[in-house]
Amino acid sequence: MELEFTRKLVDDVDNVARMAHSAAPEIFNYFYDTERASALDFIAFEYRSGRGMCGYRNMTLAIKEDGEVVGTGSFYNLTDYMRMSLGTAVNILAFYGPLAGLRVISRTLHAPSALRTPGLQEMYLCNLGVKAGIRGAGIGSRLLTHQAAVAREKGYGRMSLDVDTGNPNAQRLYERLGFNVVKANKAFSGKTRKPVLHNEMVMPL
Repeated sequence: MELEFTRKLVDDVDNVARMAHSAAPEIFNYFYDTERASALDFIAFEYRSGRGMCGYRNMTLAIKEDGEVVGTGSFYNLTDYMRMSLGTAVNILAFYGPLAGLRVISRTLHAPSALRTPGLQEMYLCNLGVKAGIRGAGIGSRLLTHQAAVAREKGYGRMSLDVDTGNPNAQRLYERLGFNVVKANKAFSGKTRKPVLHNEMVMPL
């Protein structure tokens, strides 16, 4: 399967949103579900905006030759993280309005309990998702391998990520690629329907 890795706006927005959401559904729902809209609605809005953690300018897509989007991932360092976090705050206020938006923003303050804040010479991964029905075909592995090569070219010293302990298949994938657990069972501090624990993993480059 030939794949193109790119950051661009595509028409298949709902599919992109579902793949990004699949990376951390409990956390996304905690942040963005309201009486007015769902987390998927907000992710789709943010993707179209180009700003924020899920904006198309900040999300790498894996696209087949026929144009089908089959994978997503956000890869960033500290400078990118600060810019993207501000973009997400702007998107929240634009999407939910000022009052509801401030309540949503207050929930996103729990993000550091589950997501590592990277250094300047560190590439962090989040929102890795593969289209349902073709998971296990090596798409996530190829996306990560591609971004690791990009990170090495930029002189980064390592890549890092946080993986849900309830997703052992993902952790095995990361271990095969060279990631190792450096901090186990990090608890997400938000009030999700069930406790969410993460393992922090790092791969030297």
